[in-house]
Amino acid sequence: MRSKALLSIFLILTAAALIGGATMAWFTDDAKLARAELETGTLYIDAELNNIIPMPDREIDNVNPGDCATVCWEIKNTGSKSAEVRVKLEGLWEDGLDAGNVFFAPKPGSGWVMHEDEGQTWLYYTGGPLAGTYGGAEGGTVELCVVVAFDGVLTDCAYQGKEFTFTGTAEAIQATNDAPESQWPGFEEATAPGYNDDHLREYFLTGAGKDMICYHGENDEPPGPSEPKIITMVIERIDHDETASYSYIENPNAGSVTWIKQGVGYYPEYYPAAGYEKVGIYSQVPDDPRNIHQYWLNIGPGAPYVVPDHDVTLYAIFSKIRPNLQ
Repeated sequence: MRSKALLSIFLILTAAALIGGATMAWFTDDAKLARAELETGTLYIDAELNNIIPMPDREIDNVNPGDCATVCWEIKNTGSKSAEVRVKLEGLWEDGLDAGNVFFAPKPGSGWVMHEDEGQTWLYYTGGPLAGTYGGAEGGTVELCVVVAFDGVLTDCAYQGKEFTFTGTAEAIQATNDAPESQWPGFEEATAPGYNDDHLREYFLTGAGKDMICYHGENDEPPGPSEPKIITMVIERIDHDETASYSYIENPNAGSVTWIKQGVGYYPEYYPAAGYEKVGIYSQVPDDPRNIHQYWLNIGPGAPYVVPDHDVTLYAIFSKIRPNLQ
């Protein structure tokens, strides 16, 4: 099954805690799940930003009773501080159908565990904090892969032809000064040596999903070759009116693109962030104002992009909306 992801806009969140009589402001970041087809959606977190970043929604359609799927997100720390990470997921059926027929758990052995905090189930990353970028270091990255199961008995005819969407929030918090222990009730227990979350994985261990290959694997056979994918880089074009020129910077917050399958190809749907507008899809970032259209790809409904036999990087360019001076 294919998954899609839609990156959304940053919102602001401020977190503070009262500890030992002193007020402490912890660096945190939240992210809500977004859409990107043919690739694992990358979620950029920064515990210094004190904001909410929408994480990629994953959509699963054409579901049959007893089916399972594996859905993955990549989470990258782009802030200078090391950060601990946790994720809360929610499943939604089209037309508001009951989601009680859907069960999920992180892939076994992936470094992610489930823990119930105040009536909500969170997924905690137990592999230690993600490194920050201080001093020019490479920010840490972790992949979250979740197995989703559609129960064979509970998925009746009412679900036929319906679409299921994974949504949720990823949170990051600075790893120092006991910030995770102070702000996240389940962190200390979930990350302690010997913690066991089997009671939250019962469906896959002893229940109807105990034989599902998505969770347990299939005969230890090596996976087949993966399909070529489109890797989308989001670029902001900066207009310099005084020199009638442009410059370009990578900015994942300028917008996002969903690739829609059409026949043997794909075409983009653009989702500019607030205050931005689309420029287009390019095979390479223009390096001269005179060749601005040289790398532009005329892709759209009726003119899909056919992925070659290898991974390809395309550039989704957005620019800030210029004020109407009239």
